[in-house]
Amino acid sequence: MLGSVNPLRRRSVLQGGVLGVASLGLLNSRAIPANQAKRERRGGKAGPGKRLAVVGAGAAGIASAYFCDSAWSVDLFESRDKIGGHADTLNVTEGDERYAVDIGAEFFHPDTHPLYWSFLAEIGARSDDPEESLVIEGPASLTVFDGGTGEARFGSEHVLEDIPGALRFLTFTGEARKMTEPDAPWETTMGGWLDGLDIDDGYKRDVLTPWLSSLTCGDVELVRTQSARAHLSSFAKTFPRSIFEPVHTYNSTVGLEGYLRMLLDACENTTVLTRAAVESLEEQSGTWHVRTASGRRHGPYDAVVVTAPPPVSKEFFGDVPDLGHIAEHLGAHEYHPSRLVIHRDPHYMPADKDYWAVQNAAVGGGHCETSIWVGAYYGTSDPATKPGIFKSWAAHRADDPGELLAERRFSHPLSTPRSLAAARDMMAFQGERNLYFAGSFTTITDLQETALYSGLRVAESLNPQGPQLTSFKKRLADEDLLGVSYDIV
Repeated sequence: MLGSVNPLRRRSVLQGGVLGVASLGLLNSRAIPANQAKRERRGGKAGPGKRLAVVGAGAAGIASAYFCDSAWSVDLFESRDKIGGHADTLNVTEGDERYAVDIGAEFFHPDTHPLYWSFLAEIGARSDDPEESLVIEGPASLTVFDGGTGEARFGSEHVLEDIPGALRFLTFTGEARKMTEPDAPWETTMGGWLDGLDIDDGYKRDVLTPWLSSLTCGDVELVRTQSARAHLSSFAKTFPRSIFEPVHTYNSTVGLEGYLRMLLDACENTTVLTRAAVESLEEQSGTWHVRTASGRRHGPYDAVVVTAPPPVSKEFFGDVPDLGHIAEHLGAHEYHPSRLVIHRDPHYMPADKDYWAVQNAAVGGGHCETSIWVGAYYGTSDPATKPGIFKSWAAHRADDPGELLAERRFSHPLSTPRSLAAARDMMAFQGERNLYFAGSFTTITDLQETALYSGLRVAESLNPQGPQLTSFKKRLADEDLLGVSYDIV
């Protein structure tokens, strides 16, 4: 059991409560208690005297609030009209069914997300009972194809049709796993590492490098500048060890945003402020104030946790004396503009439907972007019965799908050696003047796993005896996971 938390079931998560209303944009610049019912049961008793401001209601911010909630009165600031950050979920109806489609992050696996996997069981989201579990297992198939002709270059489910290509990919996966070991250097770039692999150069050029770029920036040359270890850490441990071994990954039946709502529903002392974009932080007599775009000054706070991404948060410190080094480190992080679209028609899929996979990477013009076939997780083995719902990266595509359901533009972090060095150097000041940082820019890569880890690290300083943290760390100890670290050292 998770401290005093009662695991939520599917119905309560989908209903969403007051936070569900906020996520629909029906509340305008309002402060919303994360769990009004618990506050009412408290009978008007005041919350903790210590006040904590958390900037950013994404996965790292909500994890920080959740683990600190028992000892702090938390104000959670969010610039958008809904929680989630990159854990942003859209409900798509097809026929009589409704599917949760994550506009940002989605997949996870116990080999690459061990803390997150354990945490989902801790909060009641993952269960051995399929009727209760909010986790779904599905295939992790891949097709790399020519975006102009639609012709496949590699298909993970067609190894017998291309044994040489399958063996080359298997060699790559073995070397990729080695590159994620603790003694692998952060400074080795993807380009330098790929060039040193004993694999056919044409295969590296036509299949491996484009596909690797599709996982972050979509730019075939830009991906070569990223840290090989950081980039590969997000997926390499899920690779098969034989060409015939099936690969599986996991997703959420309620979307990753649904999991975050579960955390907020468990909080008693957290207030979510939506449409409250932070403009600056102000320090006065050892306490902090938060100024939002409306001009309102919130506080005082005894501590602040910043989880907003560096392009935004570096601007918070313009008027704070002696914190120029923080702004400098935040400014060193590198990002790339990205665009995601959710659509119904298979506009970006391979020409041969037999080659449709979960991940379909289209190569062309120095770019490679992926289309995720969401429907591959549902229905029978017959592709005709699966939902026609797709999520595609589309920053470099020539045109858009016809049935566009949603789109999102954002800056995707680049795990370059420069970005990693900036994170390492900035984290040396963690906790200085009661200022803390959490999020992907504080660890090795951009995952739900590292967002959770960063929130845990903050709570170890701010609420080390908290019941939620204590309970979860006991579970981690039982599963031999306490030694898992994503610090850049």
